[in-house]
Amino acid sequence: MTADLALLIGIIVLLIVASAFFSSAETALTAASDARMRQLASKGNRRARLVERLRDDREGLIGSILIGNNAVNVIASALATSLFISLFDEAGVLWATIVMTVVLVVFAEVMPKTYALTYSDKYALAIAPAIQVVVVLLNPLAVGLRFLASQLIRKRAVRSRILRH
Repeated sequence: MTADLALLIGIIVLLIVASAFFSSAETALTAASDARMRQLASKGNRRARLVERLRDDREGLIGSILIGNNAVNVIASALATSLFISLFDEAGVLWATIVMTVVLVVFAEVMPKTYALTYSDKYALAIAPAIQVVVVLLNPLAVGLRFLASQLIRKRAVRSRILRH
């Protein structure tokens, strides 16, 4: 295995780990007990207060996590496709699609979300500071995308009403 190939595989693995982090964070932060977070926050737990603040803007939280997760998944899949094409020529596209679908579903969705659901309170408290950084960085993009989506939906609704009359 060449150093370039090993580096590419390493980057893909890191991106899959990042995807698992985003998926588990979304689950933990939405599943964590409101009552438990409130109780811990009232006792002075800073991370519980942070979880509450993050959940105060659920659209921003979920939007930022989804942007991060989609970005790392697309990049990992593109790099995997490049890797598999170098190994299997044109058939590499099919192999990359199959392998990345299985890997992402199992290791970046099902397993992390199951873990996060099982330990939602503890995990939400543990990852809240990192997710706050993600939200600060990606929320401006999330706001822009929500605005764009609302404009597109509004235009379609207007067009639909016009066509009905």
